[in-house]
Order: sequence, then C-alpha cells, then structure tokens
Amino acid sequence: MLVLALGVTGCGRLGFGEGDGDASDEGGGNMTVGVVDATARAPAVCERLNNLALVGQDVDLALASTPAGLSAFWVPTTGGDLSGVDIGTNRVASPVRLVKVGAFTASSAAYIDGQLIAGGISTSRALVHSVPQPLAAGTEIGNFDGEFVGKTTLTHSNGDRVTATSCSSGLTMNAFDNAWNGSPATFTVNTSQTVSIDLTSIGAQSLAVWSTATTCHYETVTSKTTGTTRQTASKACQLARLTSNGTEVAMVFEEGSKTGLVIDDATTVSAVNAVYVNGARSPRVLWDGARYWVSYLDATDHIVIGYVDEYGMTLTTQLPIKAPTDKAYELGMLDGQPWLFAVGQGDAQLNAARLCIPAV
Repeated sequence: MLVLALGVTGCGRLGFGEGDGDASDEGGGNMTVGVVDATARAPAVCERLNNLALVGQDVDLALASTPAGLSAFWVPTTGGDLSGVDIGTNRVASPVRLVKVGAFTASSAAYIDGQLIAGGISTSRALVHSVPQPLAAGTEIGNFDGEFVGKTTLTHSNGDRVTATSCSSGLTMNAFDNAWNGSPATFTVNTSQTVSIDLTSIGAQSLAVWSTATTCHYETVTSKTTGTTRQTASKACQLARLTSNGTEVAMVFEEGSKTGLVIDDATTVSAVNAVYVNGARSPRVLWDGARYWVSYLDATDHIVIGYVDEYGMTLTTQLPIKAPTDKAYELGMLDGQPWLFAVGQGDAQLNAARLCIPAV
C-alpha cells in the first residue's frame, strides 16, 4: 500500500548537473541552476489524504483544479472506461463516477471558462468531454485525430479555446467555439511521428511542445488558426510536461535514462539548456502561484519532490515510499496549495499529499 507519510528521507544533491547547450541552441538560458544541499529548506509532506478512491493499479491519471476543489480522472493504460472523483476543499472525496464508457488508454483534464473538461485517447482519436459538476457522466464535444493529447486538455489562445493533439504527422490544433462546438485541425504543423505532446497557457497565448524520437518542437499558439513554430533538432524531449507563471515556461522531459528541467522565456525555452538528474523518469512540473514544483521517479522507483527557490536552485526530497506505475501520479493544485496525487501500490487507492516548505 502506498501511504504518503509525513516523514521524508534524503534531500539535496540527486544528480542535477549543468546544461549542455550546443550549436543548435536557440538562445535563452535556464533560470534553474542545479540542486543545493539545504536540508532545512527541502520540501516536505505536511498533510495527507489516504484512500480517496479505488482507481485500479495501472492507470493514467489527470487532474483539474476547480472552484470547488479538484477533479481527478483516470483510465486503465491497457484500455478501459474514463472514471473520476471530486475532492473538495474540505478534503472530502465524492463517490467514484463513470464519466465515459470506452477503450481509453490515456487521460487529460482541464477547467476552463466555468466548464470541467476530460479527454481521453482511444486508438488514434482524442475524445473530449464536457463533465458536469458535481461529477457525473460526460458529454462528448470533440472527436479529433490524435494518438497523444496534452495533459491539460484545453487552454486559451487570445480568446480561442484550443486543444493540442499529435500523431504520425506532427501537431494538430483543434478549437471550440462559445457554444463548445469542436472544430478539428484548425491548423497543423508537419513533423515525423510524434511520441508525446503537452500544452500550457502563457498569458494570453499558449505553448505546445511535442517530441519525435530525435527532435523537440515548440509552437507558440497565438489563435486557433495561427502560431509561430520553432524547432530544436539536437535532441528529443520525450514525455515533456509544461507549466507557466504567465511570462516564462518550465519544461521537464525524459532524455534516455535522465530527466531534464529548463525554465526560460517562451520564445527561447529549449531542451538543450536543461539541467539533468540521472536515473530519473516520468517527470511532472507545476506552478503554484509563487514557485515551480517538480517531481519525478528516481532510479530506486521512489517519488522525488522538489521546488525551485529564489536563487534558481532546485531543492529536492525523496519520499520514503515506492512509486506507483509511471502514469499513476500527478502534481495538482487543491485549495490554493500544491499536492501530489498518487495511486497506492497493491491496494490501488488514490492518495494525496500536500507539499510545503518547512519554516526555518
């Protein structure tokens, strides 16, 4: 059973090194500069919620913060129904609800313009659903081409609601009008076969990042039909995740047997400037309104949590529990605070831990 205990073990230097920019660097830099040994300031778990919902062992989890708290969605990675649960700001979980029957293998979620949205990948289609609150069965509002969809299903781009998907031909942007009618392929960017995609809002615009086996691509989405494409051809950014403070972007990604982190302006953010932790995988990143939080699974399969301090140092703590499966944990905001949500090993229960910085 995965119990997100109050105690933590290990902190400080866990392998982040200097960036290794090369001739293809597009400029910019990295606002995080490494990991410092600072035990007293390392992040900690200061509240826990256990047994929120029975979700199954090997699932793909997605989170959406809402005015009422947070909604968690999941699908079996081997294929199955899209289900969900509400967790209120009072820390009480609703019963598990069936959102959509299907053969979904990946999930995504968002809360935008007063509407809770849940997405799922079924074969090579990205199905987007409007979900009532309190949680109940969803209504399909979009059916788009895509083998991958951003973990945040929908964002704004200068007034347009946009969804990013990718497949064998690169990026496809899709849109929804004011009546939530979906329009597929409002514009596309052609690349070779993709392996992942993510999307985040940056002020009034959005940024999409997708990876092929060997390259990383960036698209500043200025509307549902326009964007500015950049490309870093030097390395991939597989399983990239994005977040933003409104002016800059934080990106984490996998590269072989290590995880990279880079924080930079949206116009210059590049995987070639990342700092790395060796033996890490399945990274996550979150902006909480004041600082960036990161998480990943280390070489021992433990969950590591961290935050970027005011000096650009990433302070980390290894939690004293083994990780769930790679897709069964996420960072999210509940009641205005950063939380780690993870599925327990063995009991398949959804648990949560509030992350904080100890007073020193």
